[in-house]
Amino acid sequence: MSVKSQSAWLLLVVSLPTSSATARMRIWRALRALGSVALRDGAYLLPAGEHRDEALLAIAEDCSSEGGVAWLMGAQPRGAEGDAAWRLLFNRSADYAELRKSCKEAKRGLARQSPAELARLQRKLQREFEAIRAIDFFPGDASVEAEAALAEFVKRIETLLSPDEPQPAAGGIARLDPALYQGRTWATWRQL
Repeated sequence: MSVKSQSAWLLLVVSLPTSSATARMRIWRALRALGSVALRDGAYLLPAGEHRDEALLAIAEDCSSEGGVAWLMGAQPRGAEGDAAWRLLFNRSADYAELRKSCKEAKRGLARQSPAELARLQRKLQREFEAIRAIDFFPGDASVEAEAALAEFVKRIETLLSPDEPQPAAGGIARLDPALYQGRTWATWRQL
């Protein structure tokens, strides 16, 4: 039975022998890659869903195979305040702010870089954004702002790589008076 079906939150409690530093680091990296939050030494919280319970079960099995002990359980906060506090633990605003800062700093030296360097930089920042987005379980304004900053960065690179290509004009299309264009004869192409 899936832990996910019973609870909105997953709690993994892990205890490894002190002699297995490699296993400890591997498990810590796996938990970090999932986006879990350490409540204290060996206790990790994660929202349920999207196959996260299976991933935590695999980590628990890895822990057991290394001579440790792991318990995976569903958890419920006590009331709306507890739920809000747990959600706040997963706030990725600082990560998004760091990404926006990286985009801003990278834009300064774009004109001096080769096309290969520009493509590499674009891929790097895109990967960073996707990594944050993958573990942002409760997206907010910070994710929208980071996505806009990245889109602006990509647009700037495209402008540098294709300077002669037409660029969209800023602003809206001016509305004209339809009466000025009615009752006139218009030239058109026939049978193209």
